[in-house]
Amino acid sequence: MKPAAVAAVCVGVALAYMSANVALNHAGNWTALFLTGDAVKAAPEELLRGERLAVAHGSPGYDGQFYHYMAHDPWGVRRFDAHVDDPGYRYRRILMPALAWALALGRDRWIDHAYIAVVLLAAGLGCYWTSRVAVSARRSAWWGAGFAILPATLSAVERMTVDVGVTALCCGWTLYRLEGGRIPLMAITTLAPTVRETGALLGLAQLDRGWRWLWCMAPAASWLAWTRWRYGPSRVEFLGPLPLEGWWERLTHPAVYPFSGAVNTVLAGLDLLALLAFPAAWALAAWCIRKRESDWPVLALFALLPAFTSTGGVWTEANAFARSFTPLFLLLGLVALRGGRWWFALPAAMVSPRIWMELVSPVYQIALRTSTIVGLR
Repeated sequence: MKPAAVAAVCVGVALAYMSANVALNHAGNWTALFLTGDAVKAAPEELLRGERLAVAHGSPGYDGQFYHYMAHDPWGVRRFDAHVDDPGYRYRRILMPALAWALALGRDRWIDHAYIAVVLLAAGLGCYWTSRVAVSARRSAWWGAGFAILPATLSAVERMTVDVGVTALCCGWTLYRLEGGRIPLMAITTLAPTVRETGALLGLAQLDRGWRWLWCMAPAASWLAWTRWRYGPSRVEFLGPLPLEGWWERLTHPAVYPFSGAVNTVLAGLDLLALLAFPAAWALAAWCIRKRESDWPVLALFALLPAFTSTGGVWTEANAFARSFTPLFLLLGLVALRGGRWWFALPAAMVSPRIWMELVSPVYQIALRTSTIVGLR
């Protein structure tokens, strides 16, 4: 099967799951996917009046709610930025909300579905590029489906987060480095930092082919300067001076979940497995750096990122650290695909099951309600 067909199948499955989830678990309200709460910031009145916005009262919601507001007002003209928890931080990640706004021609009634389409496009591109890397290594194109079950992809499908975008671009960057595609590399290096600031690491890694690649990061730098001028510095500081500080704090202070003893034990065990994926990833990245193999500069940069990420906001919950650092696990997985060293896929296999567990409840509810509808219960 061709890579484009693999990507189409993966996107089709994701859309089918989202449709079933919305229809059966959220009474057909697609805005429920944004996980909007009002404990941190209230939703804009215009959205509450203009669309049937699903709001979990008393809940902080999740990150997708803020990217939803940004998609309705990417330039801050309507002052929706006042409803974003930290606009100096969120508005740096403008690309996916802005694409949704452009796709919807700025019309509010189309923007929600346009944003979902952008998320599916990012997931589809990731599957397509992964499949092409596999085919170039004389492996089955179906390996591209592996992108669909990575934490960043599943989080985007469930919670409308933007990490899937930068993860997909990491895969495209690897492919076009292999093929020598100068124009696609320029586009990816330019766009990646505006999806998520960690995308700038692709531009830094590209400097091994000449300092002129710095120019590709000029648009992102200009946008960053504008957001800083308008909103001031972000209140969030991710990086700290001590290596492994955040990871060690999370490892030695495991989360306690409000479930039964058995469920809590399973979740805690999967948390531990996911956290142990990081030492495995660091060791494998160090091996590549030592051997100067497999685009080692980009592996070095993405391996350093979790090592020096100290803020509790990233390490507090498994979904946050798993999706934030998915590019590292993806890049190692691509080493496995290209060179046949399958142990390089081990970190991804260790971190993903914890995120898969979060699908158990909605999938169970879908199955339960479907069986009721068809008369099996």
